[in-house]
Amino acid sequence: MRIFKQKITIHLVITLIKILTFIKRSIAFFFLIILKFLKKIGGVLFQIIILPIYKFYLPIKKRFQKFFQESSKNKFFFLVTHPKSINVLIILLAILVASANINAGDKQQSTAKESLPFILFNGEEEITEEAFVEEGVPLENYFSNAEAIKPLLQIEEEKFDLEAENVISFFNDSYLFKPFTSVTQQTPRSRTSIETYVVQLGDTIGEIAEKFNLWVSTILWENNLSSYSIIKPGQELTILPVNGITYKIKKGDTLDSIAKKYKSESTKIIDLNKLASANDLEIGKILIIPDGKKYIAPIIKKVSSQSAFASGNFKGHTFPWGQCTWYVAQKRYVPWSGHAKNWLANARRMGFEIGTNPLIGAIICLKETGWQARLWGHVAYVEEVNGNNIIISEMNYKGVGVYSKRTLPINSKKIIGYIY
Repeated sequence: MRIFKQKITIHLVITLIKILTFIKRSIAFFFLIILKFLKKIGGVLFQIIILPIYKFYLPIKKRFQKFFQESSKNKFFFLVTHPKSINVLIILLAILVASANINAGDKQQSTAKESLPFILFNGEEEITEEAFVEEGVPLENYFSNAEAIKPLLQIEEEKFDLEAENVISFFNDSYLFKPFTSVTQQTPRSRTSIETYVVQLGDTIGEIAEKFNLWVSTILWENNLSSYSIIKPGQELTILPVNGITYKIKKGDTLDSIAKKYKSESTKIIDLNKLASANDLEIGKILIIPDGKKYIAPIIKKVSSQSAFASGNFKGHTFPWGQCTWYVAQKRYVPWSGHAKNWLANARRMGFEIGTNPLIGAIICLKETGWQARLWGHVAYVEEVNGNNIIISEMNYKGVGVYSKRTLPINSKKIIGYIY
């Protein structure tokens, strides 16, 4: 049994030696490959980089050696460039700075003009200021008694309203204020007459309305435009001075009837149009009706089931439940497919009108900030158009399957366009 154990031990030792030998040879082989690879790279680097640099360095070195050999004959140049001369110069500067600091420590007060850099580098003449005191006039110290200041501070506290944002610091019953500055807010220029605006490249009706501080509807009504209309550069638009409409006086009109019909007030009409009285109406004259609202009769016509403004519970689509596309496709007939970011192009391809003017019942395509919206796009349904704002309904803005409503400015940068 003992002999058997010895044989096993010897066999294990031999096996271990063989394994170690194999590992050693493998490591040596691996390092040999790496060394050959590095040798090739080193040869390439030597040929491409090191050798050209050395060839460039060698003539420069020879020129400098020749220059210094010739310069060494000049005693002054030799003295200046000698290493020991530089050491001596550094020691002298250190002694000079130390002595200047010691002298400055003996003074109770020192100014920047007395410092070493100022003395060394300032080439201007020194100006000494002296206070002139007329003889016979005693000097008074108003701060010898700190209590004398307190009554003045009490008066100042009663005089000024101390607001926190105007106080910079507070110390020993004293206040340090920010300087009072007047802020002038730019207010829109008030207009009293009708103007003409020439459409520029890139203009939209919403931007023009904001520029003149008007409702979008005011510009649409006055220029006989609709939400489908497209404005072009060079086109002239009539701009009213205030929100409202214009009306041409007809026979039999009264100021009260005009104000009632267009939901305005007689006094506003008189003031804006500078009428002498309510009876000062001239047939054919154009009146500006402030805050007036134009009545648009609904157009009734037969439409197919694919009408752009058909609204209802449509189920013939394949959009996944809870997404913004699913919700809009439930409200409107949507014969196309695809993600929300492609809806404008898909709708135009299928013959639907698109534009940049808001309209109730239109599909609005938006550019939101969430990562999903940036990836897939976002659409909603226009519920209301109120002046310069629109109210939209949507789904998946606050979460999958979550219905919500929100208000957006007509000229919001999030709006890409509308599908009618």
